[in-house]
Amino acid sequence: MAIQLTSSTDKHMYCTGVGFKTNTLPYSITVWINAVWNGAARLSFVGMYDGTPTLTGTPTVGLQIGTSAGAGEVSCWTYGGAVLVTSANGVMTASNNTWVLVTYVWDGTNHYIYRNDTQVATSTTAIVVGTFTQIYINGYPPGGTTNETSTFQVDSYTYYSRALSPTEIQTIYNSAGARNGLEYGQIARYEFDEDAEGVTVSTCVDMTGNGSTLVPTGAGTPITFTYIGTVANQNTRTVIS
Repeated sequence: MAIQLTSSTDKHMYCTGVGFKTNTLPYSITVWINAVWNGAARLSFVGMYDGTPTLTGTPTVGLQIGTSAGAGEVSCWTYGGAVLVTSANGVMTASNNTWVLVTYVWDGTNHYIYRNDTQVATSTTAIVVGTFTQIYINGYPPGGTTNETSTFQVDSYTYYSRALSPTEIQTIYNSAGARNGLEYGQIARYEFDEDAEGVTVSTCVDMTGNGSTLVPTGAGTPITFTYIGTVANQNTRTVIS
């Protein structure tokens, strides 16, 4: 199963973390995303932040993964908009409305981005030092009218306390789901299998047992993200190379 997000302003999935870490140390994020990447807008699909656990707080450090310019590229940028690493334009265009594995790796010196099992970007851009305390899905936490939200599907998100190797990333990609066996160093993991297709999401369980449960957060009308299994069913999906 996966979850279907909406692009409504101030509508997110959010958690505070147990054992989240200083962003100077190595870490990796892997996530399956089904989205439009070349819509001429900056979209933050998943993010890591510090700060208060509400939309009224402003982070001092953050990492957002998505498309920074909406030009068919995959990027990672800080809260505030400074791009850390980005692929060439058009790399993700072929992924529009298909499942793609996005992996970000920070080894303490180098940033890497992978599309499926292929590295598409690297850099050594300096970071702002801080400690992650939160995971957000679908835009950045303070809200407002330009919170970079989108309509997309997300599945199998994992946050590791180490730098994954290219071989490990290939293993995750080839497994096409949760059954990759790479459990060492997991800080948080979500498979979005809590309920049946069409049911509104209330909580998403952290499969590591660390208790970092994702919940809907935002302003205004109720948040009606739903479970979807038409593409990502039973943790398997058609992988587009």
